[in-house]
Amino acid sequence: MSVDASTICGENILAIKAKFLEKQFDKETKEDLTIIQNKIVRIKTFGEKSTGKDIHKAIEDKLFSNEQIKNNLIGVVHDNASSLTGENIGLLAILKKNNEKLFDLKDPCHGLSLAVNHAIDTLPKRIMGFVSKIHSFFISPQRTASLTRIQLENMKPIKKLKKFVKTRWLSLGISLDRLLEIWESLGLYMKESLQAKNTKEVQKKLKRFESQLRNDCFHLQLKFLAYIINKTNYFNEIFQNQSLPIEKLKETLTTSYKTILRLVVPLEKISNDNICKFLTFDWKDEKIQEEWFVNDVNFIEASSKLAGLTDLKKLNSSDQKNICQVFKCFFGTILNKLPEYLPLQDPLVDTLDFVELSDEAADFEKKK
Repeated sequence: MSVDASTICGENILAIKAKFLEKQFDKETKEDLTIIQNKIVRIKTFGEKSTGKDIHKAIEDKLFSNEQIKNNLIGVVHDNASSLTGENIGLLAILKKNNEKLFDLKDPCHGLSLAVNHAIDTLPKRIMGFVSKIHSFFISPQRTASLTRIQLENMKPIKKLKKFVKTRWLSLGISLDRLLEIWESLGLYMKESLQAKNTKEVQKKLKRFESQLRNDCFHLQLKFLAYIINKTNYFNEIFQNQSLPIEKLKETLTTSYKTILRLVVPLEKISNDNICKFLTFDWKDEKIQEEWFVNDVNFIEASSKLAGLTDLKKLNSSDQKNICQVFKCFFGTILNKLPEYLPLQDPLVDTLDFVELSDEAADFEKKK
């Protein structure tokens, strides 16, 4: 069973989804075949509160009125929300009172998103402030039409900004890609608009946007952020894919963690033997960063080889130092949060990795 709540049009709505085995008669073989079903079994609107007890009541009413279903429940997938994981009154605590063997899995998609959001909160406010404000600025159809005209006149690609929705997992990466794609067009728009008559408030916004769009260091910071977000989105899409084999879950989780790790820790320092140790580190600690992170010179050198970031080496030393400070803090936070929100050390997930039998013979013998 998977459980999730969302606010839609101002209402708190809960969805309960079940994955279960069902026998269906096959006309060709003339036998009953067992197939996997995936169905949303209930959508419920909550009022002022949606505690673990409220969610449990919704499940009781819809599913547990059937004793066979209640007894056959083996696991719950969730987003790690407090109403679900609270120690005493969370949904899982309530369910485990009657079923100690109940397996609960932190949803990897929510986990990646939560870790990224915590890391984004460490960025200077001007970065996400710019992203939010420029998207809001171009909500106006008149401004969008002016941007299109400028693109036509200057033989630039005719493209608009993508809608940015903070609560959608993939939205930031998609919107950042488009923002960077039409960066030059946006600069031309601001330059032209500053010559027109505007209110003081609009003129102030235009000047701020125009200044940020001319700032090479700021531009590269957004490029770097987009690169990292797209890396996490890549794995988010894999985890959302129904065709992901369950025996590949552990491997994919570890790969997603290593992918972020490799952006800031030298490759020669990373091995399968020390991954478990890495999961226990406080990556925001200066001593840990000094020991394991690449130094600033090598960080700029390695990062400049990433797609679209070759100009990092052209920045002056002050700007390079600023980027190092900003993103080492970002990486420190995301590396701390990934083990918290992803089931990287879950015993059952480890068992599924064992089922795959993809290790070297020596490793397999150790596991046996």
